Amino acid sequence: MRKNDDPLFKRFRSLGCMGLVLLLLTFVVLIDHGFGTDAAIYLVPCLVCFGFAIRYLIRYRKRRAIIREEGDDPRFKDLYSFIRGEILLTPGSFPHEAVASLNKKGISGSNALAALILELLECRNPGIVWALAVAQKVLASPDLIASVRSVISASGLRYAYPGRFPPEIQGLGKIGWTDQTEARIKKVANNTLQVLEQKSARAL
Repeated sequence: MRKNDDPLFKRFRSLGCMGLVLLLLTFVVLIDHGFGTDAAIYLVPCLVCFGFAIRYLIRYRKRRAIIREEGDDPRFKDLYSFIRGEILLTPGSFPHEAVASLNKKGISGSNALAALILELLECRNPGIVWALAVAQKVLASPDLIASVRSVISASGLRYAYPGRFPPEIQGLGKIGWTDQTEARIKKVANNTLQVLEQKSARAL
């Protein structure tokens, strides 16, 4: 995935740059008025702008690292196609390549899938059902079990901007799933949790 195609990447970069511009303008005003007794009036917004810029520049760097890692990671290639609806579904459709690749990686593969499930959850993307289905066929790890539990306990709507994966519905500062989709996702998540807990119990 290219950085310029990612909405979160562009948002963090823009907000970080905006914060730096505001910081520069506030600092110029502070110098223009001198550093006398009135300096405190301008020092507070200067510090606020500094904190704002640092916050989003850190997020920008983290997001850039994530995109770079995903661009080099072929493990989810066919799973992404299912999540994004790029594959014509048939009764036998399933991202088998992802299952084989993740199982080959063992626990680290399961933890990578857990991270993807959490991102899909944050984005409220309906394609999370495919990641949950794949989770039933890989090794059970504490991170993977925890991610599935997070899906079960999550609400269908949340206040957030759309992320890398588009939400099913959005508006008024919220993103989410429809009630029907949420019920289907929770059902799959509960089944997945049962399968993973059984695997974990057998491994003891």
